[in-house]
Amino acid sequence: MPRLLGRLAGRAAAALAAAVLVWAAAGLAGDRPLEVEAASLSAILDLAGVSHVRVGRTIYIIRGGEVVGLRIDWHCSGLVSYTIFLAASLLLPMRPWRRLYWLTAGFLVIYLANILRILLVAAAAEKLGVEAAASMHSIAGPLLLLGSVALLLSLEAAEVIRRGGRL
Repeated sequence: MPRLLGRLAGRAAAALAAAVLVWAAAGLAGDRPLEVEAASLSAILDLAGVSHVRVGRTIYIIRGGEVVGLRIDWHCSGLVSYTIFLAASLLLPMRPWRRLYWLTAGFLVIYLANILRILLVAAAAEKLGVEAAASMHSIAGPLLLLGSVALLLSLEAAEVIRRGGRL
């Protein structure tokens, strides 16, 4: 039992260290990754025919005489959800190559869920206005991002259990 607790404590320390490193790296990266994400979203909005203007990391949706600004910040980038997934995933016992698989898959799923979330907010802004966009932002974030994290962790844990505790 003490050995198991020691391993869990080691994994918990690694999870905390990884979370701190992710946020430190985000702080050092500055606004550039957020501007790239905003540019990607702007291109998708162009394809969807949504009338907008992008300035840096802010996308302005034009709806009649109303302008709705959507600013991409680190908290809106999916980084919080990925950090939760990363930390929880590091607690599970698995070999490094399987962990890399799950962390990569998790990043892609969470990133795509976040793009869908932002597109839903932008669509609500364009079709219904700023209040609808604010409501969609409050609803879509927890459903899509935390839902993605819960689904990924469930699948990851099920794989660990199915393979007898260590992948």
